[in-house]
Amino acid sequence: IIGITIGGGVLVGQYYGAKQKKDCQETTGSLLTLGILIGVGVSVLLFLMANQIMIAGALSGVCEALTYAKAEGLDGNTLLGAVSTGAAGSKQLDFQGKKILTGDFAPGFFIDHFIKDLGLCLDECRRMKLVLPGITLADQLYRIMQAKGQGSKGTQALVECLAELSAKDWRACCK
Repeated sequence: IIGITIGGGVLVGQYYGAKQKKDCQETTGSLLTLGILIGVGVSVLLFLMANQIMIAGALSGVCEALTYAKAEGLDGNTLLGAVSTGAAGSKQLDFQGKKILTGDFAPGFFIDHFIKDLGLCLDECRRMKLVLPGITLADQLYRIMQAKGQGSKGTQALVECLAELSAKDWRACCK
């Protein structure tokens, strides 16, 4: 079974047996698009790797922006309210932003699992001779955290790594 994980902890490998959109739709309505893709011969793994690439970029942006805001003394909640409905708004900002500001690094998705997924993405990019520096950087930053024993934290804990690289203490920012 392939181990890219999607929302709710469902493994992609569970859906490789689906041959028609009906099969996926019966399993879970949220996978209708995946069922259509399988039906036309597109690998679900490729679809989900693109998802992880997008998450890596979006979450990195959220963590960088909040690190910057805290260093400048901006109120994080005011910032979230001001930008969440504009062009900078995203599901990652909405979902992870508040957790980051309160110092909640409990996993919704483990760093260890994300590193595995990014590794699959990077392997495929190398095979395709495709250069995507954003996920390469995200992979390296998460590997730093993993090396420090933080692989069981949630991916939003990236903000701690960024703060530490800047000689800042994120916990002090959350008080």
